[in-house]
Amino acid sequence: MKIASHCIKDPNIYQEIDDNSLARYDSLIDMFQKFKEDNIFNDSLYLNEALLYNAVYSYFIDLQRTKCFHNIPFADQHKKAAYTMKWITKVKPIQIKHTVDIDKIDEECMQANELFAFIAGISFLDVDLNKLPDHFINNILYILQYRDVECLVLSSKMYLIERSFK
Repeated sequence: MKIASHCIKDPNIYQEIDDNSLARYDSLIDMFQKFKEDNIFNDSLYLNEALLYNAVYSYFIDLQRTKCFHNIPFADQHKKAAYTMKWITKVKPIQIKHTVDIDKIDEECMQANELFAFIAGISFLDVDLNKLPDHFINNILYILQYRDVECLVLSSKMYLIERSFK
């Protein structure tokens, strides 16, 4: 069995992951600022940047392992979307402030990580969000919140969403 050249244990691969993860981390921080401004739970939540970096780094390591296992040199945008969604929902970098009154925490607040993960993931795709029916979004949010995320299945869903709602 031949090992793909991009899978050989190369110490430079981790430097490449570090460089890429910093750029992705910065873009997600910017995306979170817009997300926070656009949503009603503005004062209830904060972004734990250490957890966000952990999610981003885990995304790159996991995606690299998948590329090696399947012997593919590059991940397509659907895999990038799925792995982004998986790791944001797994690590949950958006946290509820300790000072928030428990009565102000609603379902939308509890789904903030899943909603942010969806927005971050869908940003990889050429999709008109206005054409995307609410039941599609709700289905993806349900999967992200209550199911184990299988990235290859989720990437197939991202492909179908992109093909259907350009």
